[in-house]
Amino acid sequence: KMADIAVVPDNTFYWPGEKGGDQTNVALSRDAVATQSTTHNEIYVASRAIDGFTTGHIGYNSVTHTQRTGNEWWEVDLGRVYNIHSILINGRTDCCDDRIDGARVFVGKVQVGTLSTPRRQLTS
Repeated sequence: KMADIAVVPDNTFYWPGEKGGDQTNVALSRDAVATQSTTHNEIYVASRAIDGFTTGHIGYNSVTHTQRTGNEWWEVDLGRVYNIHSILINGRTDCCDDRIDGARVFVGKVQVGTLSTPRRQLTS
């Protein structure tokens, strides 16, 4: 069963999951490795998405960017097994926020939701 996902202001998507206690962003761990299908420019590598900078503005080098091939993807391997309590996705804030429309969010092999930015909602 997919979980409900809500939109937080400023083009940020949040999956509440099983919240509990203090939470740590495990994607910022030195064990985490991000990869993506292609890289639009050597500046916009996959690791930009887990560097802790969440401005969402391409001018501040805080976003990742793939080439438009029709089957783009981005993923993070957290380096070990974690209990995932929430997922926070910060999108573009300078333009192009619709490019993430239809993106599927998985935890392991289980799809937990789908992003839908034009309507500012996520479906499960």
